[in-house]
Amino acid sequence: MKPNGFDYDNIRVTTNNLELSNIDDIVTKCRGKKIAVFLGAGFSKAWDAKYPLSNDIFSISESDAVKERKNYKFFDLFDSLSLKWASDTANINEKVSVFKLFKYTMDIYKRYPSLLPSHLDKYTLNEFEDEIKKYIKTKFYKKVGKAEAKLILPKKIAKNKSDIISLFKLLSKISRLGVITTNYDIVIDKILHEITAEQCLLRGHIVKMNGSIKCPNPNALSLFKINGGFEVVEYKDNFKIDYDSVSNNLISPNIILPSNEQIYDDKYFKTVFVKSSNFLRNAEVMLFIGYSFPKEDHIIRFLLKSFIDSDDADKETIIIGRNKKSAENMHSSACDVFKELNDKSGLFYFGGAFEELCSQSKKLA
Repeated sequence: MKPNGFDYDNIRVTTNNLELSNIDDIVTKCRGKKIAVFLGAGFSKAWDAKYPLSNDIFSISESDAVKERKNYKFFDLFDSLSLKWASDTANINEKVSVFKLFKYTMDIYKRYPSLLPSHLDKYTLNEFEDEIKKYIKTKFYKKVGKAEAKLILPKKIAKNKSDIISLFKLLSKISRLGVITTNYDIVIDKILHEITAEQCLLRGHIVKMNGSIKCPNPNALSLFKINGGFEVVEYKDNFKIDYDSVSNNLISPNIILPSNEQIYDDKYFKTVFVKSSNFLRNAEVMLFIGYSFPKEDHIIRFLLKSFIDSDDADKETIIIGRNKKSAENMHSSACDVFKELNDKSGLFYFGGAFEELCSQSKKLA
């Protein structure tokens, strides 16, 4: 007897122009395999339209600085470095570029302390950077609402959220599932917690929930956050995953801030990078959801290459966008990263909307 009466063996896979037409096609390619799901900002946007994209969070203008100066002293540091915030009328990219320059300036001074102005030291810079991270977390949850800082979902949720959960339930049922994400938020944490209940996710660091440390289960789902997360905080000489810290504005999260020259020498990142890389080498299929493959993500692109750094000649990727057009654009960018897979027609994309795919998954989950 097949689950839900569904005959998995007679599913037709549409491969014309590398386009997959429905959830049945996805199931056929993923069933019984090790799956790596890679999430970008578009995934969280699909969860809730209030979720901001990266540029929305890191765009700071002159009026923002005036408004927040009393609460966050790093604005004084910005002035002391003779930098100038973008005007309120500047476009969002200009505002973000100013933030990146600010972070880059701090990075250079920390890397070469002999260049520091006499009134500053590296310890002061570290304190101000922690404050910036608190500011970003606070700004984020002002946009999405404090309820989104809670790991446990309410009993009643919107249909689109229920459908997204169904997709992940289905993937976890038919495959060995793991997730890698560039997002800071805890959307995927909520979803995986809903699926696994109290089972501890494999995170690459100590996981603390409800005041106690959880013991990892070797068969648990994996979740690796490349850019850190609002639930990642320092712990002794390392880091821990602590969801109680997300709503605490006094605790600085470990997140990698954008800079003109992205530096990934953080201890958290080094650990997660290695574990993510190993996970990708062992994966057989990669699903990209809401990730646009930006060219400036050099280190992320380098990490993604780990997927094809193995002897497995049958690896495939599936691109899922908010609609067919976005998926086609993402597919085109993915061809640059996975040229080898593209040459042997191993790069597929879903020819519909992500919302549609999630809705279809309910009949199988």
